[in-house]
Amino acid sequence: MSTIIARDHLILALDVPSSAEAEQLLDRVQDQIVFVKVGLELYTAAGPEMVQRLIAQGKRVFLVEDSIVRSTTMRVLLHRIRSLGGAKEIHVRVACPPIVAPCFYGIDMSTVRELFAPRFMKGQSPTIEEQQAMAAEIGADSLLYLPLEAIARCIGLDPDRLCRACLTGDYPTPTGNQLYQLALRTRHAEANGRTYELSVASGQ
Repeated sequence: MSTIIARDHLILALDVPSSAEAEQLLDRVQDQIVFVKVGLELYTAAGPEMVQRLIAQGKRVFLVEDSIVRSTTMRVLLHRIRSLGGAKEIHVRVACPPIVAPCFYGIDMSTVRELFAPRFMKGQSPTIEEQQAMAAEIGADSLLYLPLEAIARCIGLDPDRLCRACLTGDYPTPTGNQLYQLALRTRHAEANGRTYELSVASGQ
Protein backbone atom coordinates (compact mmCIF):
# COMPACT_ATOMS: atom_id res chain seq x y z
CA MET A 1 0.00 0.00 0.00
CA SER A 2 1.45 3.38 -0.94
CA THR A 3 2.00 6.06 1.69
CA ILE A 4 -0.65 8.29 0.09
CA ILE A 5 -3.30 5.56 0.05
CA ALA A 6 -2.41 4.47 3.59
CA ARG A 7 -2.69 8.08 4.74
CA ASP A 8 -6.18 8.33 3.22
CA HIS A 9 -7.25 5.15 5.02
CA LEU A 10 -5.90 6.49 8.29
CA ILE A 11 -7.74 9.80 7.87
CA LEU A 12 -11.00 7.90 7.42
CA ALA A 13 -10.28 5.76 10.49
CA LEU A 14 -9.48 8.60 12.87
CA ASP A 15 -13.13 9.47 13.48
CA VAL A 16 -12.65 13.24 13.77
CA PRO A 17 -15.15 15.87 12.60
CA SER A 18 -13.33 16.78 9.38
CA SER A 19 -10.53 15.64 7.10
CA ALA A 20 -8.74 18.92 7.81
CA GLU A 21 -8.55 18.06 11.52
CA ALA A 22 -7.33 14.57 10.65
CA GLU A 23 -4.61 16.09 8.48
CA GLN A 24 -3.55 18.38 11.33
CA LEU A 25 -3.41 15.40 13.69
CA LEU A 26 -1.24 13.45 11.29
CA ASP A 27 1.06 16.42 10.73
CA ARG A 28 1.68 16.72 14.47
CA VAL A 29 2.79 13.10 14.81
CA GLN A 30 4.14 12.48 11.31
CA ASP A 31 7.74 12.17 12.48
CA GLN A 32 6.71 9.46 14.96
CA ILE A 33 5.04 7.23 12.38
CA VAL A 34 7.39 4.72 10.81
CA PHE A 35 4.61 3.22 8.73
CA VAL A 36 1.00 4.28 8.52
CA LYS A 37 -1.31 1.49 9.55
CA VAL A 38 -4.26 1.37 11.92
CA GLY A 39 -4.07 -1.09 14.79
CA LEU A 40 -1.32 -2.37 17.03
CA GLU A 41 1.24 -1.55 14.35
CA LEU A 42 0.23 2.10 14.57
CA TYR A 43 0.53 2.03 18.34
CA THR A 44 3.96 0.39 18.14
CA ALA A 45 5.20 2.90 15.58
CA ALA A 46 3.73 6.04 17.12
CA GLY A 47 3.76 5.30 20.84
CA PRO A 48 1.25 6.18 23.58
CA GLU A 49 0.96 9.81 22.48
CA MET A 50 -0.78 8.67 19.30
CA VAL A 51 -3.25 6.53 21.24
CA GLN A 52 -4.04 9.45 23.53
CA ARG A 53 -4.74 11.64 20.51
CA LEU A 54 -6.79 9.03 18.68
CA ILE A 55 -9.09 8.21 21.57
CA ALA A 56 -10.90 10.97 23.41
CA GLN A 57 -11.42 10.61 27.14
CA GLY A 58 -14.62 8.72 27.89
CA LYS A 59 -15.19 7.55 24.34
CA ARG A 60 -16.77 4.20 23.36
CA VAL A 61 -14.39 2.26 21.12
CA PHE A 62 -15.53 -0.27 18.53
CA LEU A 63 -12.50 -2.41 17.67
CA VAL A 64 -12.51 -4.82 14.71
CA GLU A 65 -9.81 -7.51 14.79
CA ASP A 66 -9.05 -10.02 12.05
CA SER A 67 -8.68 -12.97 14.45
CA ILE A 68 -7.77 -13.97 18.01
CA VAL A 69 -5.33 -16.84 18.32
CA ARG A 70 -3.64 -16.71 21.73
CA SER A 71 -5.08 -13.32 22.81
CA THR A 72 -1.66 -11.99 23.88
CA THR A 73 -1.64 -9.06 21.47
CA MET A 74 -5.29 -8.23 22.07
CA ARG A 75 -4.88 -8.07 25.85
CA VAL A 76 -2.00 -5.60 25.58
CA LEU A 77 -3.79 -3.47 23.01
CA LEU A 78 -7.03 -3.23 25.01
CA HIS A 79 -5.16 -2.42 28.21
CA ARG A 80 -3.31 0.43 26.51
CA ILE A 81 -6.40 1.78 24.81
CA ARG A 82 -8.20 1.88 28.14
CA SER A 83 -5.36 3.03 30.39
CA LEU A 84 -3.58 5.43 28.03
CA GLY A 85 -6.47 6.46 25.82
CA GLY A 86 -9.08 6.73 28.54
CA ALA A 87 -11.71 4.75 26.63
CA LYS A 88 -15.02 4.42 28.47
CA GLU A 89 -15.96 1.16 26.78
CA ILE A 90 -14.26 -1.20 24.33
CA HIS A 91 -16.37 -3.49 22.15
CA VAL A 92 -14.45 -6.08 20.12
CA ARG A 93 -15.74 -7.67 16.92
CA VAL A 94 -13.67 -10.46 15.38
CA ALA A 95 -13.84 -10.92 11.61
CA CYS A 96 -13.15 -14.64 11.92
CA PRO A 97 -14.87 -17.45 13.83
CA PRO A 98 -13.14 -18.70 16.99
CA ILE A 99 -9.91 -20.57 16.32
CA VAL A 100 -10.48 -23.80 18.22
CA ALA A 101 -7.97 -26.22 16.71
CA PRO A 102 -4.30 -26.19 15.67
CA CYS A 103 -2.99 -25.78 12.15
CA PHE A 104 -0.63 -28.47 10.89
CA TYR A 105 -0.30 -27.05 7.39
CA GLY A 106 2.14 -24.18 7.81
CA ILE A 107 0.76 -21.79 10.45
CA ASP A 108 2.67 -21.73 13.74
CA MET A 109 -0.11 -22.74 16.12
CA SER A 110 0.11 -26.48 16.61
CA THR A 111 -1.30 -27.10 20.11
CA VAL A 112 -4.77 -26.71 21.59
CA ARG A 113 -3.45 -25.42 24.91
CA GLU A 114 -1.99 -22.26 23.34
CA LEU A 115 -5.33 -21.23 21.80
CA PHE A 116 -7.65 -18.75 23.50
CA ALA A 117 -11.17 -19.80 22.46
CA PRO A 118 -11.16 -23.52 23.43
CA ARG A 119 -10.79 -22.60 27.11
CA PHE A 120 -14.30 -21.13 27.04
CA MET A 121 -16.24 -23.06 24.40
CA LYS A 122 -18.18 -26.25 25.04
CA GLY A 123 -19.60 -26.55 21.51
CA GLN A 124 -18.53 -25.65 18.00
CA SER A 125 -20.13 -22.21 18.09
CA PRO A 126 -19.66 -19.85 21.03
CA THR A 127 -22.71 -18.83 23.02
CA ILE A 128 -23.36 -15.24 24.05
CA GLU A 129 -22.37 -16.16 27.59
CA GLU A 130 -19.11 -17.73 26.43
CA GLN A 131 -18.26 -14.70 24.33
CA GLN A 132 -18.99 -12.43 27.29
CA ALA A 133 -16.64 -14.52 29.42
CA MET A 134 -13.96 -14.13 26.75
CA ALA A 135 -14.54 -10.37 26.72
CA ALA A 136 -14.06 -10.17 30.46
CA GLU A 137 -10.88 -12.22 30.23
CA ILE A 138 -9.19 -9.89 27.72
CA GLY A 139 -10.53 -6.66 29.22
CA ALA A 140 -13.30 -5.81 26.74
CA ASP A 141 -16.89 -4.80 27.49
CA SER A 142 -18.19 -7.12 24.79
CA LEU A 143 -16.87 -9.52 22.16
CA LEU A 144 -18.58 -11.15 19.20
CA TYR A 145 -17.14 -13.49 16.57
CA LEU A 146 -18.07 -13.90 12.92
CA PRO A 147 -20.31 -17.00 12.57
CA LEU A 148 -18.61 -20.07 11.10
CA GLU A 149 -20.98 -20.33 8.15
CA ALA A 150 -20.22 -16.75 7.12
CA ILE A 151 -16.66 -17.60 6.01
CA ALA A 152 -17.71 -19.46 2.85
CA ARG A 153 -20.67 -17.15 2.25
CA CYS A 154 -18.47 -14.05 2.33
CA ILE A 155 -16.32 -15.28 -0.54
CA GLY A 156 -19.01 -17.14 -2.46
CA LEU A 157 -17.51 -20.61 -2.19
CA ASP A 158 -18.86 -23.93 -1.01
CA PRO A 159 -17.58 -24.78 2.50
CA ASP A 160 -16.29 -28.13 1.20
CA ARG A 161 -13.78 -26.25 -0.96
CA LEU A 162 -12.18 -24.56 2.05
CA CYS A 163 -9.85 -25.80 4.75
CA ARG A 164 -11.59 -24.75 7.97
CA ALA A 165 -9.73 -27.17 10.22
CA CYS A 166 -8.65 -24.52 12.72
CA LEU A 167 -12.28 -23.39 13.01
CA THR A 168 -13.97 -26.79 13.20
CA GLY A 169 -11.41 -29.44 14.16
CA ASP A 170 -12.29 -31.32 10.96
CA TYR A 171 -9.08 -31.78 8.96
CA PRO A 172 -8.79 -32.50 5.22
CA THR A 173 -6.15 -35.21 5.75
CA PRO A 174 -5.95 -38.32 7.96
CA THR A 175 -2.66 -37.09 9.44
CA GLY A 176 -4.28 -33.80 10.42
CA ASN A 177 -7.08 -35.61 12.23
CA GLN A 178 -4.58 -37.90 13.97
CA LEU A 179 -2.47 -34.95 15.16
CA TYR A 180 -5.57 -33.13 16.38
CA GLN A 181 -6.54 -36.07 18.56
CA LEU A 182 -3.03 -36.06 20.01
CA ALA A 183 -3.31 -32.30 20.62
CA LEU A 184 -6.57 -32.84 22.50
CA ARG A 185 -5.05 -35.61 24.65
CA THR A 186 -2.04 -33.48 25.57
CA ARG A 187 -3.77 -30.12 26.02
CA HIS A 188 -3.50 -30.31 29.82
CA ALA A 189 -0.14 -32.07 29.90
CA GLU A 190 3.15 -30.53 30.96
CA ALA A 191 4.78 -31.52 27.68
CA ASN A 192 6.35 -28.71 25.70
CA GLY A 193 6.80 -28.45 21.97
CA ARG A 194 4.65 -28.62 18.87
CA THR A 195 2.13 -31.43 18.47
CA TYR A 196 3.89 -32.98 15.49
CA GLU A 197 7.15 -33.01 17.51
CA LEU A 198 5.35 -34.87 20.30
CA SER A 199 4.00 -37.27 17.67
CA VAL A 200 7.50 -38.08 16.43
CA ALA A 201 8.81 -38.47 19.99
CA SER A 202 6.03 -40.88 20.94
CA GLY A 203 6.18 -42.80 17.68
CA GLN A 204 2.57 -42.01 16.76
